[in-house]
Amino acid sequence: MKRLLPLLLTLTACRDPATLVGTAVLVSVDSAELVVDQLRYEGSIDGGFIFEPVVRPPEPGGPALGPTTTVRILLKDSLGGQQLELDVIGLREGAQVAVGHGHVQIDRGFERLLAVPLSVPRCEGCVTSEGRCATVPSTGACGTNGVTCTTCDPLLADACVNGACACGSGPACSATVGADRCEGGQCRCGSGPACGAGQECIAQTCQCTPTSCVGGCCLGDQCVMTQTATTCGTGGRACSDCGATACNGGQCGASACNPTSCPGGCCIGATCVTATTNLACGSGGAACESCGAGSCDGGACLGGCNAASCPNGCCLAGFCQTGTTAAACGTGGVACATCATTCSNKACVDPCGPSNCAGCCASGVCRTGNTTSLCGAGGRSCTSCGSGSTCSADGGVCVAVSTCTRSTCPAGCCDGDTCRPSTLTTCGSAGAACTSCLGSRVADTCLATGNCGCGTKSACDTGQRCVGGACICDALSCAGCCNGTTCQTGNTRRNCGTDGGVCVRCSGSASCTAGSCQ
Repeated sequence: MKRLLPLLLTLTACRDPATLVGTAVLVSVDSAELVVDQLRYEGSIDGGFIFEPVVRPPEPGGPALGPTTTVRILLKDSLGGQQLELDVIGLREGAQVAVGHGHVQIDRGFERLLAVPLSVPRCEGCVTSEGRCATVPSTGACGTNGVTCTTCDPLLADACVNGACACGSGPACSATVGADRCEGGQCRCGSGPACGAGQECIAQTCQCTPTSCVGGCCLGDQCVMTQTATTCGTGGRACSDCGATACNGGQCGASACNPTSCPGGCCIGATCVTATTNLACGSGGAACESCGAGSCDGGACLGGCNAASCPNGCCLAGFCQTGTTAAACGTGGVACATCATTCSNKACVDPCGPSNCAGCCASGVCRTGNTTSLCGAGGRSCTSCGSGSTCSADGGVCVAVSTCTRSTCPAGCCDGDTCRPSTLTTCGSAGAACTSCLGSRVADTCLATGNCGCGTKSACDTGQRCVGGACICDALSCAGCCNGTTCQTGNTRRNCGTDGGVCVRCSGSASCTAGSCQ
């Protein structure tokens, strides 16, 4: 569709729609409780854009916009009766942070008000460390419902399914599922399949250990949970053979292998093992146990770690850790976790980010984000506002501290930090930003109100120009035809004409074609 609107005008005051000559829409954007420094406007009719997207202010990184921003969109009279669809995108430092939408019926010759509230769009995917919403799941950015993105371990996962790291269509591989790698969408332990229930993948082999078989006993590399006279035991130690006696609560009433018959070794069933190894370690006729990632020294496991031996910490490389550091965090004898930020109460604390911090992040800690030294919002990194600036009252943006204000410049306008008298080139009042009326086709003076005007009245409307203090319609301002001082499209029977000539009214059955009655 042909581009119809070259620019948007930021307003400092509103005029009565009933007295406005011209077709326009006055857009009021509500961005309260949001920190945005730019707004992008996109207008369309019947799915076709009527003007190219316009950004105001044109440059990013400026002061945060106020809670309400008002702009006037000037339209051609020929659009009267049609519905304008308007999308407004809120930007902060060039990134999209909020959206809004509204629609209004265009009324020829009048200005209509359109209120557009901005809101933060919901992130269906996960939020990256840069604050971007990642909507396409991947192993590099995995998550859903706006949580902080997780980077999947490439050795244990090859996909992101429903916001969780996965191996194929199942959960990611881990020691809890008896695997140490993901290959071809399948969890595996070393070169073989994933371990079965009651086994742990250690050194690329499936083993029965006290960690994997807490409620049963180990018969070779298999975990036996059913207590019988020939498979009696608990705590993941080797099963005992009770012989002719019964097994009661994991203990034999009598056993062929016992402290008397096997004082220098450990028992696997009825067999006394004297040459103890990492997989069968013990002494004094006790049930043998697997040391897992540890080693057997003199009949005792060294470095072995499980829920029984490490109830208040976590296991790292077979050794019990306190579980209070970011490098080794956890409790209950589970495998230690490596925290992205800090370990608190033996549990990893989620890193500070957009999902859990409305302010800004400093060294992994969420701050309010409204101080000069720690300024920011939306879970981004805190910044320190430099000399001559401060953090905005609603937080998140460093703004310059201007010495020119409404109170210090009540009768003029502000050119940066300088108060200027209101003139044709520095027009404004009550400390507002100065604008220039010089060179404007629709104005030739600066009014006492601080607005550009034509003579003693307001600036001219679309299709007019200011000549000698009066608004006129001629060939320089109007592509259609002039009905007095009003520019018409020139394509109707009532007002037919072109190139700024006087509109004529077609008589009889004649129609207006290309600005001529035919």
